[in-house]
Amino acid sequence: MTRYDHWVKKTLERPAFSLTVLLGLCAALMLASLLLGAAYFPRTDPGQFVVNVKAPTGTRLEDTAPDIKQVEAVIRRIVDQADLDVIASNIGVTPGFSSIYTTNTGSHTAFVQVSLKEDHRIGSYVYMDRVRKAVQEELPQLTTYF
Repeated sequence: MTRYDHWVKKTLERPAFSLTVLLGLCAALMLASLLLGAAYFPRTDPGQFVVNVKAPTGTRLEDTAPDIKQVEAVIRRIVDQADLDVIASNIGVTPGFSSIYTTNTGSHTAFVQVSLKEDHRIGSYVYMDRVRKAVQEELPQLTTYF
């Protein structure tokens, strides 16, 4: 009888004990994984972020545009000019096939894409947090997600 056959026989003779040992081993490994402090997909700085903006439903395009200008002004004020590269905004939906490529759902929605320079000193996640807080305080009528 091989060593493998011996352990299979022992395991099958005492299934409750074998299951308890297996579950205990799994629990110990899960607890140990919490102590590793590593991630499979570590957080990286993409050098850009997108602010999705939603005004109250039914807001006309002419009324949404000034809100987006204010969001852009907040971004320009918060993001250091030495780090800021491009701000591109898209408001509303254009009828037709191209509308499937936008997250906008109507004249009350928009997105503002912010691109940082290659050698930016402050990370995009830091800027995102700062912009999020400022927009919530200064433009409470808007809903944003990043």
